[in-house]
Amino acid sequence: MRMRMNDNPYKNRLSRVLQMLESYGAEMLISERSADIHYFTGCPPLRGAVLVIRTNDNPLLVVPSYSVEEAIASARETEVLSLTPGEFPVNRIPVIVPRDVKVLTGQISLSIRKELENLRLAFLKEAEQPLLSIQRRKEENEIEKIMAAVRIAEIGIQAASRVWRVAARELDIAAEADYAMRKAGSEGQWFATHVATGKRSIYPDAAPTRRRLESGEMGFIDVGPLFDHYTGDLTRSFLLGRSSPEQMELLTLVRTALQLTVEVARAGVSAIDLYNSVADFFFQNGKGDFFPTHLGHGLGLLGPCPPVIDLGSEDILESGDIIALEPGLYVPGIGGCRMEDIFRITDDRCEPISSLEHLWEID
Repeated sequence: MRMRMNDNPYKNRLSRVLQMLESYGAEMLISERSADIHYFTGCPPLRGAVLVIRTNDNPLLVVPSYSVEEAIASARETEVLSLTPGEFPVNRIPVIVPRDVKVLTGQISLSIRKELENLRLAFLKEAEQPLLSIQRRKEENEIEKIMAAVRIAEIGIQAASRVWRVAARELDIAAEADYAMRKAGSEGQWFATHVATGKRSIYPDAAPTRRRLESGEMGFIDVGPLFDHYTGDLTRSFLLGRSSPEQMELLTLVRTALQLTVEVARAGVSAIDLYNSVADFFFQNGKGDFFPTHLGHGLGLLGPCPPVIDLGSEDILESGDIIALEPGLYVPGIGGCRMEDIFRITDDRCEPISSLEHLWEID
């Protein structure tokens, strides 16, 4: 067992999670979620790693033997424990977790959960949402990384727009975007690039295919690059040629919906109210049945985070939130149109982070 020490921000983050443990009367937190591991230790995503945060000792990171050197080199304020070759984290649970301890869990595998239940602990409670709440409060260096990821997303979409031409394949458009984002510094993506054109553009999360673009068709591209494990996200819709009246109506409604959302969004506004304002607008214009998706979500570490802006959400916008707003309409016979931009929530407004223009018609 070896340990590497360093100063903030990990001490501050650990202090917040220890306060959370104290509020629950718990003494230990266990999580396999890569975002939790990176946030509290600085360690990059490692397959098979388990984080154990203890109130009476430094955090413990259990990793496969082939990852131990990378974990030691990157983990801060953390002890690193190597598994033996062929050993699984679940095998160490009875050794790491005393029977009389009170445990909170983040995201863990079924095998570890069953092993914890077999120990008949004094206390075992799920705490994924409290962990997300801790990570929701972004530090300035986190915001800078998200902004860098958004800039990379813009580069990817610009590259895609240059090959958005008649007879181009959806797969080739996605490949151009992905290559441009890699060249710009992205280490990967938190979701595979979506490209959907023509009749397929009514599918909000469509994967690209070998389908070739045709004149007069609507389509969209949605990219999600990672920069130092923080997420970017951006969607742009395009039309080859000139818009029909029905297509222009769709574009106008979606553009107006995004503008209305930006005018309303600020700290203290409920996510459900924000969603309903857009849904109501679409219904008033006869298109409410074609808005099947969420309106937006927070951006953060390795994936989306609170607030979730959707039907049924209980989240409230907070000052400092970095959010994606992405109204869209998906109408059979006409096509799909989505506009997504990134914003920072303050006490009195919604500040834009993304700045890529909404180019619509491509000749």
